[in-house]
Amino acid sequence: MQVPARLARSVAADLRGDHDGRAAALRPLLDVYLWTDSRSSFWPWGWEIVDALIAVGRSEQAAGIADSFHAHAATSGAYMRGCAEAAKARAAQDAGDLAEAERGFDRALTILMDGQNDTTVAKVLFSRGQMLRRANRRRDAVESLVRAREFYEGVGAEAQLRRCDRELRATGMAWRGSPDPDGSPVAPEGVDTIVLTLQEMSVADLVVQGMTNAEVSRRLFIAEKTVQYHLTHIYEKFGIRSRTELAAVHLGDGMPEV
Repeated sequence: MQVPARLARSVAADLRGDHDGRAAALRPLLDVYLWTDSRSSFWPWGWEIVDALIAVGRSEQAAGIADSFHAHAATSGAYMRGCAEAAKARAAQDAGDLAEAERGFDRALTILMDGQNDTTVAKVLFSRGQMLRRANRRRDAVESLVRAREFYEGVGAEAQLRRCDRELRATGMAWRGSPDPDGSPVAPEGVDTIVLTLQEMSVADLVVQGMTNAEVSRRLFIAEKTVQYHLTHIYEKFGIRSRTELAAVHLGDGMPEV
């Protein structure tokens, strides 16, 4: 029970913004629960400690742990392999290899996209979005952060929701359906417009670019039936019936800069 107990302490420290406390909670596991060829943990503490060590400046140690975790998770189940890919991506990001980091986060999301790991998917999406925002790829960052925000809003995770909102504001971009301070999507004052939720905005912007539902599903890391669900609601809001009509109402002309 040492692993879940220490993970719980780590999460509590993370929510307080206490990076040293987060790393201290997990470090003892390195002495008693390292991965081997015959054993890997059910708990995703490998990813957590990599992120925690990077936050306190222990990059070399974090990279070594990410390599070990990734190697020993290769024959594990999908959940652990997804977490290992995320750990490697975080280490690559820290090393400045943003292209490999993005590929790693995308591999993690693809592995985890089975509908059973929503909490982990949201965490990966947030990390990916934060990385892209810092790389000044603001539009791509918004897509990831909006997806993470939708999950956290749905489960009432206030601390993570605030983090998403800070990152979204830091992109310096506005988007249709931008939330007001209480989290509700609102139209700009004095503008008569259709208001979409954050997820509807992401789906609509991709659909009007000519993407199929399957392509939107892969781009946003959501199920294809979820794309259709959002598209149906978008059509209802605009009183339209087709992708052609959706393009005609100018949803695809981009998100204006603030």
